[in-house]
Amino acid sequence: MSRVMLAGSRLIVALIAVLALSLIVVPVAEAAKVHKVEPTEWEGEYRADGHGFLPDEDVSIRLIAPDDHIIKLGRENASKRGRVRFTFFIPRYEIPGDWTLRLTGVTSDKKAKETFEVPPRGPNVELAVTPADGAAGSVFTLEGAGFDPGERITAWLTRPDGQGVEIGETWANATGQVAFAAPIPADGPTGDWLAVAYGKRSDRLGAAAFRVV
Repeated sequence: MSRVMLAGSRLIVALIAVLALSLIVVPVAEAAKVHKVEPTEWEGEYRADGHGFLPDEDVSIRLIAPDDHIIKLGRENASKRGRVRFTFFIPRYEIPGDWTLRLTGVTSDKKAKETFEVPPRGPNVELAVTPADGAAGSVFTLEGAGFDPGERITAWLTRPDGQGVEIGETWANATGQVAFAAPIPADGPTGDWLAVAYGKRSDRLGAAAFRVV
């Protein structure tokens, strides 16, 4: 065989190899996505549907509020098809606006996110503070009604500068009433304060303003 024929044969073999490689389809890994986030029939509850994760992997779930604070909701296990479906709840005291659901595959590190709107859900039970105004160092009294009988109630204050002050927890009585003592430090800032009481079981919220002078 002449050198020309040999070179031609090699060229043909090379062209066939290139053509064969071009016909090979390389599978592309599916990107993780949040298919949808929508409210359920229960006020404050949402349903989410994500896919594109590895089969059976744990998926980390986080919520990002409009003010950028993060709520960690734990993990859900993906299905054999890499899909996660779950519900989550946003308490009444959280701020309304555009929230973001963020999913992360623990093994694959695949990430997906979706923005959804949380409508305003204001206080829905009565709360009163006495006295309506008082000096720093005073003890104010919070009294609320309309909670579930016997449920645990958490109360806190918000200072004029936006800083939160925990008061503590108690239980509503048989008629759904609660009372808290709220001492204001002697060096507490003057201005408008906000008292809040929340029942986790009922998702009932009470809020009332008072003034430190």
